[in-house]
Amino acid sequence: MLLLIMTGVCMTSCEKHEKNYYFKQNCTAQLNGQSYIDQTRLEAFMLPLATVTPCLKPDGQNYLCFTTELAKNRDSAMEYYIDIYLNAESVTELVGKEILFKKESMPGQSENQSLSEYYRWLRENSYNYAHISTDRYANELAELGSFRIESYDEKEGMYCGSFSLQFSEGTMTGQFKVLPVDNKTDNN
Repeated sequence: MLLLIMTGVCMTSCEKHEKNYYFKQNCTAQLNGQSYIDQTRLEAFMLPLATVTPCLKPDGQNYLCFTTELAKNRDSAMEYYIDIYLNAESVTELVGKEILFKKESMPGQSENQSLSEYYRWLRENSYNYAHISTDRYANELAELGSFRIESYDEKEGMYCGSFSLQFSEGTMTGQFKVLPVDNKTDNN
């Protein structure tokens, strides 16, 4: 039975690269002349608590989160973990719109303030923002950014788009194809 399920998943939502099967959803990005990719192997789907990335899913009330885990090639260690938080209730309301955002200054912000307090303030004030973590465990918010879902591919059921993030290491630009993960994303 498991073999039949895996065969069905593989035929409808996977593609083959160098003898391995990967989910069709993917993200490619460039930073300082280096290319990165995020595309999950089919085998990872069988692991407990596995998440297929890139993904676009609900994150609390009135927010969606685009997540990607970028590496230099499909099977190397992750180097950049990116979460872009968008003030929206559904993916369909984002199609064709470019969302611009910048790092906001919180009134009365102190050096002792926690990052979670800052994130809470951003959400309470309906700001879009991006969080970047590196393989060296550095964390930061993008200074400037953009996110755009350019199209919906009915045949594959995927949203296609792009993003740009300016942070301490430079400006990263990326393109993605992603299946939405919530029930508010259908085009009906």
